[in-house]
Amino acid sequence: HAVSFNVTLAEGSNTIVVKASNATGSDSKSETIIYTLPVLVSKPLITMINPPINPYTSGSGTIAISATVVNVTAASDITVFLNGNTIPASEWNYNLSTHELGFNANLISGSNMLKIVAVNAAGSASKMQTIEYTAPVMVSRPVITMLSPASSPFSTSSATLLLQAMVTEIADASNVTVMLNGAV
Repeated sequence: HAVSFNVTLAEGSNTIVVKASNATGSDSKSETIIYTLPVLVSKPLITMINPPINPYTSGSGTIAISATVVNVTAASDITVFLNGNTIPASEWNYNLSTHELGFNANLISGSNMLKIVAVNAAGSASKMQTIEYTAPVMVSRPVITMLSPASSPFSTSSATLLLQAMVTEIADASNVTVMLNGAV
């Protein structure tokens, strides 16, 4: 006959003895079962520290990224992406005791998408962050080329003169001032 029974184990070593007997004798068998309480593992949790808000606008092409990542056992449980590209682990740091992840991100002009993913036996977590960056427009100083008169000094017997100049690196003619003998 097959017999089964439920037992409630105590933490540590448990000895179970099964005995059977009939008119011709008896038999017994013992088993030792070691019970260890299961370790509860929580899913990873990612919290952004810097940038502090989402979306974030950066005035610089480089930004210090920092986040906390808890419930992982090693840096290898974390993957970091910037604009869809995996950032090698050699380019960021993770401190297992403080749970802080950090690195400097080089931004492109426009929207930059940061994604941090963490995994463990209980599951995974991810955090997305948008960082907006507008690269400064490099404006050259204005350049003036005199067209007429083409040389200086210029001599004329006429009291009126048509002055012509080519001005580049300006938005429009309102950025030009013409002065005659120091007066506008």
